[in-house]
Amino acid sequence: MLTRELIEELAMIARRGSEQAADALGRLIRHPIAVHIDAVCSDRLDTICDNLAPCHQPCVGLIARLQGALDGNLALVLGEDAARQLVCDLHPRAEPDANVYDDYAQSILREVANITLSTYINSLGAHLARYCLPGPPDFVRDLGGAIAAGLLLETAAHGDAGLVFTTRMEDATGTRCCHLLFIPSPAALPLLMEGLSDDRGA
Repeated sequence: MLTRELIEELAMIARRGSEQAADALGRLIRHPIAVHIDAVCSDRLDTICDNLAPCHQPCVGLIARLQGALDGNLALVLGEDAARQLVCDLHPRAEPDANVYDDYAQSILREVANITLSTYINSLGAHLARYCLPGPPDFVRDLGGAIAAGLLLETAAHGDAGLVFTTRMEDATGTRCCHLLFIPSPAALPLLMEGLSDDRGA
């Protein structure tokens, strides 16, 4: 059972992953990125969707399925303006009103997601001795809350509550803001707890 103490331990480990992911993203786009919100919570699924910052805004979602010792979904969710800014950062000749849905922009955003999500989950897996990698990210376009709801479908089949790791990263101006979500599958929860026990004994 996930107690408050276990969730706090997971949050400490996840914070390290969030900081490393923010650092990797900042190096990639050559702009410092900081972690502004970082949390691990066990909550009602409808509350999780409502609390996602860009819940009612059109967003770009890069969604990856975990492969390896842990099962679940990872996602990088960005508002359209933030996605456009990242495309411009990595393609200097892109127009400020660049279409973030064309093939070239999608390729850039998939690479951003691959690096950011891999860095995050590698850190988390290393601390828990549960190694896994995100698969190739799928590109989706929807409201932020709808993207989160889609990620929670697997969890919803097992009940109305779930465990969710959330991180909000952004630059000093707030124009490069993205949300990282990790939603372990119900089957992965015992492995997370076993990993915590191993981490304490290390």
